[in-house]
Amino acid sequence: MRALTARGRALLVSNLATCAVMFVAATALHAAVFMGLYVALGLRVFSSPWTAIASQAAVNAVIGLVSFAAIEALPGALERRRTRRRK
Repeated sequence: MRALTARGRALLVSNLATCAVMFVAATALHAAVFMGLYVALGLRVFSSPWTAIASQAAVNAVIGLVSFAAIEALPGALERRRTRRRK
């Protein structure tokens, strides 16, 4: 799994723990920017968003880990399918 950093270098995400941390951090950053813009523009005031942010980050991490696992397993599954057809 790879993600691009701001400098264009590849950030290798090799195990599930670092992948989960990446998803949680990205979700928290997104929520902070989103809520910050809403507050700065005077559109809404958020009283205590911590529970909502934590639950959204956890769900995003689970969905992201399942998606990445499926994407990584797909090439091997396709190759096994091809070899079974040839026999």
